[in-house]
Amino acid sequence: MRAFLNGKMDLTQAEAVIDLIRARSDLALRSATEQLEGKLGEKISDIRRALIDLLANIEASIDFSEEGILTGRGRSIARAARFGS
Repeated sequence: MRAFLNGKMDLTQAEAVIDLIRARSDLALRSATEQLEGKLGEKISDIRRALIDLLANIEASIDFSEEGILTGRGRSIARAARFGS
């Protein structure tokens, strides 16, 4: 709890500590270890960044639709909607 409150780990990593303690199978142990390493947090951060970028593109398309300066943005918005995959 102190590590989370002091910014040393994110919430998913703090929860992973509990999962490591309670792990009763190899799969649970492996999952908790990956979570503790920050893999889940990284994925969440990537999705968050993609959503923020997507929102910015959508808002810009709405705000500047009459100026025509965002031609071709439809494809980039569609790609961003798939979170860069």
